[in-house]
Amino acid sequence: PAIVDTPDTKRALLVRCGLEDIFQMAETSDIGLLSCGGISTLTTSYRLGHVSESERQALISEGAVGDLLYNFLDADGRPVDHPVNERAISLPLKRLASIKHKMLISGGQEKTEIIRAVLKALKIDTLVTDEATAQSLVSG
Repeated sequence: PAIVDTPDTKRALLVRCGLEDIFQMAETSDIGLLSCGGISTLTTSYRLGHVSESERQALISEGAVGDLLYNFLDADGRPVDHPVNERAISLPLKRLASIKHKMLISGGQEKTEIIRAVLKALKIDTLVTDEATAQSLVSG
């Protein structure tokens, strides 16, 4: 996944550069290896400069608890209404849902909220995480 400067750039890359074909292959695959990231700490999207500090703060204000492949979600697993989601080049949740077997590989206490959100958003078949995160997830 990536975040581009405008929704128009996203559309152009999807249509003119063949990315849509890759997305179609991904959504019809037998297995999807997925990862998510929290938003309260210096996550990959922020560290790599894909999301600015002001965007990160705005996403938090809109209720984002993290992202699944740059789909920024709230605690209920719904995409937040924020322009960053419109600029993300990634399979949206509806298309991710069509993957036959979905494996979420993510861990760390700072990711507990987003893992919960992903579990609400998608039927995850397999979760790979660390013991402390698993205990936090099952304890509520």
